[in-house]
Amino acid sequence: MSSSDSEEDITPKKALIDENAELPALFWDNMPDNPEEHPDFLAMQALAEESTPEERAENFKAQGNNKLRVGLKAKNRLLLREAVDFYSKGLALKCKNKELNLALLNNRAHVNSLLGNWRSALQDSQSAHNLDPSNLKAIFRGARAALKLGEWDTCEQLLAAGLSIEPNAPELLQIQKDLQLERQKHADQLAAQAAAKEAALAPARKLAATLIFKGYRLTTPQVQVGTKRPYVDSDGCVHWPVLLMYPETGQQDVIEDWHEDDSVAEHIDVVGDMSCLRSWHFAL
Repeated sequence: MSSSDSEEDITPKKALIDENAELPALFWDNMPDNPEEHPDFLAMQALAEESTPEERAENFKAQGNNKLRVGLKAKNRLLLREAVDFYSKGLALKCKNKELNLALLNNRAHVNSLLGNWRSALQDSQSAHNLDPSNLKAIFRGARAALKLGEWDTCEQLLAAGLSIEPNAPELLQIQKDLQLERQKHADQLAAQAAAKEAALAPARKLAATLIFKGYRLTTPQVQVGTKRPYVDSDGCVHWPVLLMYPETGQQDVIEDWHEDDSVAEHIDVVGDMSCLRSWHFAL
């Protein structure tokens, strides 16, 4: 694996000045307005029409490599996309040369990785791996793409294949380390979510267990006292929100925290006259 497989900074820079006029058509960065006026471009077209699929695929690979080289130097994502297009044109020819197809797949996977197209990079790397199971570039790029996509089982399978060929490959060992960290991070997140869910349910579980233990018999609530809910305190006592209703006057009072051991009289002293007690209805 070459150093070019490391993460590249391809933040777009100011567009390059067109220097095509000074370059052979093979090395053009972009197509000029009048390509037919350049003899070498016409010659390339003529050769393309007479060449074999393998020769045309090799030509597309060379053009893609040039776009890649210039695109990296200029930090120009458009040129990198053009490189992908050239590699795709070479693969579309379906030539019989296995090594050439392998190079086209590996190169396209590399450029797609630079562009952050991890799904395409993984697919090309797996295709390259199928062509040559011992190709470490395909394994490395595929494992890295699978890790980026969160496809950990695929990543692990590719790592196992690569490390069986080169057990001390530093790039593969680093991905293996990153994979372990990602899996541990995911496990920690799941544990935290489960703990948070259990903490949120704990008060309701405690209340239900206490009500059953104390023999409370409840019906479906008919009224709601704001957002207040019954709860169990640290001594195991139940506290209720209570709504006092006055049928004769159509008025009501709310007691947000009624301890189960409180008497009605204690609350009556606070909210009203004992003479009204006969006409009150209580709702819990």
